[in-house]
Amino acid sequence: MIIIDSKVMHIVYVIIVSTILIVTVLQEKPNYIRPNSYLILSFFVFVWMRYILNVLYDMDIISIGGGINFVNTSIVSIYLGISINMMCITSIIVEGMLKRYKMVVFESDDRIVVPSIAEKAMVIIAIAFFLLFIIDSIQKVYIVKSADYLTVSENVLLQGYRYFSFGKYFLILWMLFGKDSNRFFKACTILMIASVGYLLRGSRGYAIMYIFMWLLFFSFRHRIRLV
Repeated sequence: MIIIDSKVMHIVYVIIVSTILIVTVLQEKPNYIRPNSYLILSFFVFVWMRYILNVLYDMDIISIGGGINFVNTSIVSIYLGISINMMCITSIIVEGMLKRYKMVVFESDDRIVVPSIAEKAMVIIAIAFFLLFIIDSIQKVYIVKSADYLTVSENVLLQGYRYFSFGKYFLILWMLFGKDSNRFFKACTILMIASVGYLLRGSRGYAIMYIFMWLLFFSFRHRIRLV
């Protein structure tokens, strides 16, 4: 409890955790773009940044709610720091194991594959669903314009999401049972383009997720400089 009550120890702990996470990303030079880096980036932006801003600018970590005090937020920081480091350690171990024992689910010669015409059908059906999703998203734009984003029912904006889901399922089937050697990158490209529909609905998080996924597969083909 003495450590938790100490402002200095809290600052030191936040700095140590932040440094470890940054080093974890940078030590894989030049392979900065990878799932583990995405995990750390998401943690920094959506969770840990509150503690960093508190240390740098003395801003309140949480300003709304009852029973919030320095001890409570410090306990949470300890839990978060230990959790993210455990996840990173597990991720690094699993990543190393997969490099040594490559999974052959997607590339094995013995796996089940479908004829070329079935592959094309899966892609065409997926694109058709994505087009329906984008058309539905454009319609939602007109609904929002005629009223106000905050007054439009969330259920109305959620309608049409199933089109994207169905399209994604067909792409997953294509990746599992297809023979095209570039199907992973092509599927990610299609998903990234289709995610424009999420932007039209105001759901930026989904769109950014698919953009980053495409960036990951793009990095497998071309080296991306850190700058």
